[in-house]
Amino acid sequence: MKTRTVVLSGLLCFFVGCAQTPQRDIFPPGGTRDDVAAKWGPPKQVKRIGSRERWVYTTAMEGRETWFVEFDTNGRASNPVQVLTNERILGLRVGMNVDEVEDLIGPKYYELRYPFKKEEAVHIYRFLRSEREAVCLYVHYSPELRVNEIGYRPDVLRVITLQQACQH
Repeated sequence: MKTRTVVLSGLLCFFVGCAQTPQRDIFPPGGTRDDVAAKWGPPKQVKRIGSRERWVYTTAMEGRETWFVEFDTNGRASNPVQVLTNERILGLRVGMNVDEVEDLIGPKYYELRYPFKKEEAVHIYRFLRSEREAVCLYVHYSPELRVNEIGYRPDVLRVITLQQACQH
């Protein structure tokens, strides 16, 4: 009985956590940090940009959408912007560093290193190129952490799962 209670509690926490996925219709425009946190939960990442602050939210545990919410010097939120889009991905260029990439499309979903190129990181992003096309974006970095290759591959998992797709 105790094991069943622990398992059920774990599942409940998992599903409640998933319910914190950003929903644009409940976003408080011009809200404070507390207002945004109350509606969208804690951000995945907080980044200082000069006198401003950016909160980063990703949907579910495996990405597909990344939202930026920026707070001005008065602590008021701008409207959220979905940055993991085709348009923004087309802005990626060879030679960009990790910060430039993340400022454009957000943090990676996963990182891997190939056995024959261990000094080079590959950051993977999952997104929907269209309603019918789930894609994995591979951003390859040189040992100096500069983009040296950008590639795509179909996402083998069209649904959100606990597995790490895109690695095959």
